[in-house]
Amino acid sequence: LSGGLKPGTRLIEQELSEQMGISRFPIREALASLEREGLVTVEPYKGAFVKPFNEEEINELYSIRSLLEVHALQLAMQRNAKELEKSLRSIVEQMKLSDSIAGSDIVYLDFIFHKTISQLSKNTILYQLWDGLASRIQMYLNLEIERRTESSNINNLILNHTDLCDLVASGKTSQALDWLKCHLETGRTTLHNFCVSPDNGNEQG
Repeated sequence: LSGGLKPGTRLIEQELSEQMGISRFPIREALASLEREGLVTVEPYKGAFVKPFNEEEINELYSIRSLLEVHALQLAMQRNAKELEKSLRSIVEQMKLSDSIAGSDIVYLDFIFHKTISQLSKNTILYQLWDGLASRIQMYLNLEIERRTESSNINNLILNHTDLCDLVASGKTSQALDWLKCHLETGRTTLHNFCVSPDNGNEQG
């Protein structure tokens, strides 16, 4: 999820077993679980690999995220806009206090921001569907924010999230939904550009 293992990296059971100080059996179980979550791909006679970024999967994931999260936002605002605004603004305040240089805190808080929208919809099935994608969402958020912080100030990302809090607080549902659609589309485009030119960010360090 953190990006420490790059896409395409081969995951060798024996090496992982030695690094983590555990037997190969739980490693094998973990790899199978990661494959089900869409984070690892297993190729016959070759082994397990960190799943490469796939433009088609990015498009599909962000399309589904938009459907789920935009509807969740609408439901959450209808149910209790004050609670939603308070919860989201608290996360944004934590973003302002986090280590923007490392970026890891921002990734986690951004993930929690979107998770909170889905949770506060109070639609159990909707949240279960979103939570089933949580690992991939977090993985792609990590890459998305990594790319953004290399090309712009992280403060812009924080201010961006503040805008949604303001829209929720003022009860502007239509504008809030449009903001979220645009926000997710920006993320999809960022990842699309990375797939087209994956080495751009690496040139800076």
